[in-house]
Amino acid sequence: MFYFKQKTHLLGLFLFLTFVSCTNGQSPSSDDTAIAEKIGDVRWRLMDIQEQPFSYQELFMQRVPFLTLSIEDNKLQGNSSCNTFFADFVLDGHSFTIEDITLKTKMDCQNASEHVFFDALRSIDAVKLDNDDKHLIMISNEKPILTFQK
Repeated sequence: MFYFKQKTHLLGLFLFLTFVSCTNGQSPSSDDTAIAEKIGDVRWRLMDIQEQPFSYQELFMQRVPFLTLSIEDNKLQGNSSCNTFFADFVLDGHSFTIEDITLKTKMDCQNASEHVFFDALRSIDAVKLDNDDKHLIMISNEKPILTFQK
């Protein structure tokens, strides 16, 4: 009887350790899940762009860029201030990358705004929300580059 109990305990311990090793002991934190839920299916309007030779006002006098993220299928779509576009993205916690920006329209943009905006988007490696969840901040190399508002 003692031998049977010992085997049962060992089997239970083995199964537990197997489960823990398969999941690496990690599950998405509530903060990681919350950011995905909060930024998805919202129209985000660009409010500021940093690290550029032009000011926000100079770049986007006529039309302000916006974007919407679909968390379910990892698709992003929006307008660059000149052309509409879409892209795939990867969101893993706060880590964020954009893949293959594709133009839906091909208007001839008369200023540098679209190129500056797309270059900034391509450089993004993380996202965060401000304290009131009304501003989406896109970060590159630990510096805020793009700030959007709901």
